[in-house]
Amino acid sequence: MQKSIMTTIMALIILLSMGYNTEAAMMKLDIRVNDMIIKMDSNPYIKEDRTMVPIRAVVEALGTEEVIWNEEDRTATIVLGPKSTTFKIDSVNYWVNNEEKTMGVAPTIVNGRTMLPLRVIAEELAFDVNYNPLIRTVAINNPSVEVSQEQIADNQYNYEDILWLARIVRVEANGIGYEAKLAVANVVLNRVKSGRFPMSIKEVLFDTKYATQFPPAHRESFLTLEPDLESWAAAKNALDGHNNIGQSLFFNHKPFPNKSSDLYRIINGEYFYY
Repeated sequence: MQKSIMTTIMALIILLSMGYNTEAAMMKLDIRVNDMIIKMDSNPYIKEDRTMVPIRAVVEALGTEEVIWNEEDRTATIVLGPKSTTFKIDSVNYWVNNEEKTMGVAPTIVNGRTMLPLRVIAEELAFDVNYNPLIRTVAINNPSVEVSQEQIADNQYNYEDILWLARIVRVEANGIGYEAKLAVANVVLNRVKSGRFPMSIKEVLFDTKYATQFPPAHRESFLTLEPDLESWAAAKNALDGHNNIGQSLFFNHKPFPNKSSDLYRIINGEYFYY
């Protein structure tokens, strides 16, 4: 985890050095259980190189039997089979079946929700945890758990969706700013939703029904292209619902002569049309 966090810090340093809009490029931190994004009643965040998560939302998605809150002691106890793990607010000490242990950062309460370091929860419950700093996603795997529909977030997408979208953003909006990148990403997503184009990101990119829609996608190099950090951010933020071009379905680096009435917005020299 610490190595992954250092990777994130280095990525942000690179963003700053290249003049990118780091505020716009910051992405929501997602928690996935068995590749499903789970609902959060409080946003996860990074504290002292640790991922802090709302305890109840995460442990219930992981199939634990019970979470007990003791207001008097300000403790939260996770019960899984014969194992009981108790955390105390603002204390780095915690107890597993009454055996005292320590962790690097203390639990805290944010907006009425108890936030715990995810790594400790996962290690004590023996789950596999991986962090992808490029797309700010924590993946937890537990094959024995089936995440209930109530715990699954409405908006679901996978790594391949982000990758294809980030690649087309990289080649279509290279060097023209984050806002234009976000807009290009949303054109693709609008096409997926429209009914006039294929129903997946990848299929939209390679669509040739009426004409070759995205010529750069048909170059051999596109299949191995590594997106830049701002393109990753634009792709993921678009998938998370950040939309700056409404229902636009088309864009071009110069005006379309026959679509002047359909022009929605011009962003950094790119023309976006309905």
